[in-house]
Amino acid sequence: MKHIQFKEILNKKTILITLPILFLLIAALIAIGITMTNAAGNTAAPETAQTFTEEGDGYYIWVRAVDHAGNKSDWSAAQRVWIETGAPTITIKTNSNTTWAKTGSVTVALQDSKSGLAAGAKLKYGWSTSTSTAPSGYTDVTPSYTAGTTSEVTFTAEASGLTGKYYLWVVPTTLADTAGNTQTTTVKSTGQFYFDNKGPSAPTITGGSTSWATSRTISVSTAAVDEHVGRVASYEYYLASNSTAPTASTTATGTASTTTTSQTFTTARNGYYVYFRGVDSLGNKGTWSSAQRLYIESTKPTITIKTNSNTTWAQTGSVTVELKDTTSGLDTGASVKYGWSTSLDTAPSGYTTATIPSYTAGTTSAVSFTASASGLTGKYYLWVVPTTLKDKAGNSQTTTAKSTGTFYFDNKGPSAPTITGGSTTYATSRTISVSTASTDSHVGTVSKYEYYYSSSSTAPTASTSATGTVSTTTTSQ
Repeated sequence: MKHIQFKEILNKKTILITLPILFLLIAALIAIGITMTNAAGNTAAPETAQTFTEEGDGYYIWVRAVDHAGNKSDWSAAQRVWIETGAPTITIKTNSNTTWAKTGSVTVALQDSKSGLAAGAKLKYGWSTSTSTAPSGYTDVTPSYTAGTTSEVTFTAEASGLTGKYYLWVVPTTLADTAGNTQTTTVKSTGQFYFDNKGPSAPTITGGSTSWATSRTISVSTAAVDEHVGRVASYEYYLASNSTAPTASTTATGTASTTTTSQTFTTARNGYYVYFRGVDSLGNKGTWSSAQRLYIESTKPTITIKTNSNTTWAQTGSVTVELKDTTSGLDTGASVKYGWSTSLDTAPSGYTTATIPSYTAGTTSAVSFTASASGLTGKYYLWVVPTTLKDKAGNSQTTTAKSTGTFYFDNKGPSAPTITGGSTTYATSRTISVSTASTDSHVGTVSKYEYYYSSSSTAPTASTSATGTVSTTTTSQ
């Protein structure tokens, strides 16, 4: 009688049957083998090997022989089998996120809880707006773990730069357990992840002008629209001195601060271009608007006294005064007055309206007039007071301009001298001499003496013309 020998063959997937049914089949085959004969009339030998494929953790198997008469042998010593038929699993730990975000991180777990993961697992993941259309690109992943581990092995699927609603696809490139089962099925998230990396549409802005003003408020008339997050959180603006439009990468000059939809500009801008763009709550920056123009001037016209002093004594004076605005230019109707004072603190006792030459409104060139002085005696400051002095932007100059130094004027004659040499007796000649000289409190010196000769005792006045100039010496005639 031959003993039947069963070989333990692991990891072969042939016939899936339960152990009780298996033993019944073995008995039936042995019985049939005993009665079957071949063509030569010999009894056929029974099968001596059996493949087991049922999932099992450490099952025990015994075998006994049955002869042609039905006699059964003792059971063999036991053999044990560990059989696994299931492949490793891929689990997406979070299957959706309906809060809009610029980036995403999703944990993906790999596991084989029976024989454990075989070494060399490789996967790739990608993002698609559909569960039926594969992603246009993938990211490869090679997780780190100890071969045979039955614990979860995780990696992170990252998303950035996407806009829209996406599904996560995880594709196993090489994923097997130590029993040899291979996972080849792509796993997809059951829900969507919301990503937004696109800025709002361009707004429409108003408020600019090519006319000069002291300030301009630029406002959003048609708001920017964000199709994903749905809300524009703020507006940025960009100022340019030329017409070159900003690009997506252009850094904004500032953020609208007056309100979320407008900005008031007061700094001088000579024909600047201003653009707005919306920024959503995630920080995505939108498309720049079309430009509005800014012509803004905050400075006032200037009054410049060209010569600020003259320390040479003179009877008269002429000083050039300039009116100017170099940005928006002088407006029409400029009017100023000037006067002379011996103090910078005490205003002149009288003023003269300046004669201003005609000029073209908006001129940025200097407009000049002459401030004259006559009949003054002493040291005087020039005061120039603007009556009406504006630029095209509307800035008005109201501050009085004063010379920094004094002008010396002298229109007062010397004191009367004392003369001697006259007599009531006749003589062939008489020499009249200055015995006490005249003094001059301003110029300081007497340059000559004049005389007046009259047959009348009526004294000359200040307006009386002299008869002549003392010629013998400077003090006698």
